[in-house]
Amino acid sequence: MNKLQSVKFDKFFSNQSQTLKEVASAISKLNGALPAAIEHQAYAIKNTDNNMDDSIKDSISRRVTELETQFINVAGMIKDIGATKNGMMSVDELIAKYNVNLVQYSNDLE
Repeated sequence: MNKLQSVKFDKFFSNQSQTLKEVASAISKLNGALPAAIEHQAYAIKNTDNNMDDSIKDSISRRVTELETQFINVAGMIKDIGATKNGMMSVDELIAKYNVNLVQYSNDLE
């Protein structure tokens, strides 16, 4: 391995480690927040205290739908990473699907 390759490898490894930490933190926060979201959803729909009118429920529903859409997108990325890791999706398919510019990525490692 020449010096430039070594520098790029070290920077890649550092970046990859940081990304894994950030993803793990995001997952941990999501796991911590979801039980409260489930309670909110149950409370609003069940309307235990009879204080939720249809406009409030509609507003909550729209926000939940937005979050669902964002989560479905994230889940799709996770599925594609796993499919690539397991050989069910080619790396070229992953690159094309997510517009990965490996030339730019490599240059950024310098």
